[in-house]
Amino acid sequence: MIKSVGSKYGWAHREHVTAVVTTDPKGRFERERRDGREVVRAAYGHSVTVDLDSREGLVPDRLYHGTASENVPSIREEGLKPMGRQDVHLSGTVADARDIGSRHAEEPVILTVDAAAMKSDGYEITKRGTETYTTDRVPPAYIDRFES
Repeated sequence: MIKSVGSKYGWAHREHVTAVVTTDPKGRFERERRDGREVVRAAYGHSVTVDLDSREGLVPDRLYHGTASENVPSIREEGLKPMGRQDVHLSGTVADARDIGSRHAEEPVILTVDAAAMKSDGYEITKRGTETYTTDRVPPAYIDRFES
């Protein structure tokens, strides 16, 4: 990881990578030892297929997803799909969903996902990082518009 970061960003050294991994508030990175060396990788957010280890962690009964209003009709019809990512990303809080949705719209729409019903119906939802949860898809039956 250090070599790949250093080859792209000449100024980046081991202490820079360590600082980013250690201080990232969303827990986007994981560290592990492999073959006697430390490996750093993204915990989620992959746009290519990567074998992600399942992490222990309770999944709240309700999760959230922020999106642009123009996406809502297709989400209501088809549900949430990974699009260019490996999995659908859901947030543990309305604030995180709003923050993420703000990347796509000035006034994002917040959707509520009935995670308890999904799990009861056999869908797998995995905690990634500190407040991010992933699943392969969210069918429309489990999605409602969040009303504050």
